[in-house]
Amino acid sequence: MHVDLWPGTRSGVMLGIIKPKEFRDWTRLYLVEHSKDYTEKAVNTAHGRKYAFQVAGFYPGDSEDLRRLLGIAEWVKFILRIRDTHGLTRIIGNNLYGLELEYESMISAEMGGRRGTVMTFSGELTEPSSIEY
Repeated sequence: MHVDLWPGTRSGVMLGIIKPKEFRDWTRLYLVEHSKDYTEKAVNTAHGRKYAFQVAGFYPGDSEDLRRLLGIAEWVKFILRIRDTHGLTRIIGNNLYGLELEYESMISAEMGGRRGTVMTFSGELTEPSSIEY
């Protein structure tokens, strides 16, 4: 519902860029070192092949934008755009289906008493991730 233009894919490659609606943009998260960060695996089911995803990220601090994001987490599926250390960008989800969010907000001594929220996006989709160029 927050996307104006969905370019689609061909052979796992995005055919253009995803354009968010006016006044919308991507939310940036940091990958979490102590987790697997990104997992994608193919699963054969009775209804055909599905792709299982799990992505963990960290949002430092606390803000109004974060609270707004967490407030819609119950009823919105998320599209993820992941950029790795080599500059390759993957898109997970599409304009119809996305991943669910579970989160844990904390203030931790290990983080020097700072606030932060660990977010885990997961779910099964009928399409694998796509590469964005």
